[in-house]
Amino acid sequence: MWPFRTRYFAQLWIGWPLSRLPLSALVLGCILVVSLGSLVGCGGPGSSSSSGGKTIITEMDYWNSAPTNDVVNQLFKAYQQSHPGVVIQRNAVPFGSLLSKADQQAASHTLPNLLMLDNPDVANFASTTYAFSVGNNDLALFYNKKMFADAHLSPPSTWGELADDAKKLTQGNTYGFAFSATATEEATWQFEPFLWSNGGDLTQVNSPQGIAALQFMTNLVHQGYASRAVLNWGQGDVTTQFQEGHAAMMENGPWNLPTLNQAHIDYGVGKPSGI
Repeated sequence: MWPFRTRYFAQLWIGWPLSRLPLSALVLGCILVVSLGSLVGCGGPGSSSSSGGKTIITEMDYWNSAPTNDVVNQLFKAYQQSHPGVVIQRNAVPFGSLLSKADQQAASHTLPNLLMLDNPDVANFASTTYAFSVGNNDLALFYNKKMFADAHLSPPSTWGELADDAKKLTQGNTYGFAFSATATEEATWQFEPFLWSNGGDLTQVNSPQGIAALQFMTNLVHQGYASRAVLNWGQGDVTTQFQEGHAAMMENGPWNLPTLNQAHIDYGVGKPSGI
């Protein structure tokens, strides 16, 4: 069983009537997500302003790298061309900086009109929150087809096969498997497939099933089939390792598809029953 995450394009309003925002601005969020496929969104508070008779909508997201950044800019430009009375002031920041910046803005009452957030973070912002789901994603096993072919292997379908394949594929500066184990929600997100597929539950992560799942992932590192650097890797770092050939397999999500396709990597995607 794989984690299934709902992302929100939330509107947080501080003393600002919903009617003040053009309905078309709400539609923009839907268009963004539908157009970008695996990308996710959220929205936030603040008061819009006007300049020269135009409504200015402020926005902050973490789509700050190619190819996503270029696509978002194109979508915003197209929207403004079709809605000449609206100006969108976009602020794209690194993923790791978004929450701290949003916290600072919340403290100074300068949050943007639209703020992209993952669903675990929406409740952290006070005032009235309007949020609607604009996308869902989950995790899968990505594997390098050439490395598997050269090693005469098939994609794993159990924990045992994953460990065996990771061992055989680990050589030189390439590890068999890569995942995120940093002290953030990204690591929690990546742990859930192992927890749930072993019969564990988030309400009792220290159950025998939860401990066994964590031990399995720990063993991959101790045995040298996964890098010790996973403790510092976010999911973006995991993608980089896979993209550069330093990992034969990785646990990651569909938001990486544009990056992997642009890099012309011959990869496969699997959903092992035991992971």
